[in-house]
This record gives sequence, structure tokens and C-alpha cells, in this order.
Amino acid sequence: MLTKQDAVKIATKLNAEYSSRKNSVHDIALIHHKGKLVAHFGIVRGSNRDSGHNHISKALSVGPHFCKELSICTKTREDWIKELEQKALLL
Repeated sequence: MLTKQDAVKIATKLNAEYSSRKNSVHDIALIHHKGKLVAHFGIVRGSNRDSGHNHISKALSVGPHFCKELSICTKTREDWIKELEQKALLL
């Protein structure tokens, strides 16, 4: 299971920009590539670090194992970009 801490690490690794709305329970991590928004996911603002963030793998178009590797530093932004290019999701 991905936690809030994992979500923040993934967002940082993918050079995400943050967007938030007043009274929202989530911050939104926006990931751009070549000036184009290619993915986004929510990160719970609350203090509960164990809250689940398993939706991130779907938002990034990769499997849960790949997402976990992003959070523990065995995968990089470049690895993620290559993965999307192989799936023809980035042109």
C-alpha cells in the first residue's frame, strides 16, 4: 500500500507542481512533460500518514510495483517517461 509519504516522494521525484483549492482535503500533484500535463493525482492533506494512496499507479499509468519503486528510489522520472513512451502514451 502506498502511503501519504510515498505519494509525496513520488510527486517530488516526478517534479510535480502542486495545486490546491481552499477547503479541499487533497493537494493535486500535476506532472508535466515537454510543457504538457501528462498526469495528476491527489495527495491527502490530513496528518494521517497511513492513509491509502493506491490510486497513484492508475493515475501514472503504471503498476503498483513500479509506483513503489518510484517512492523507494529504484525508478526515476526518466524510467517513468520511458515506460509511458513504450505504452505509446507519450508522443
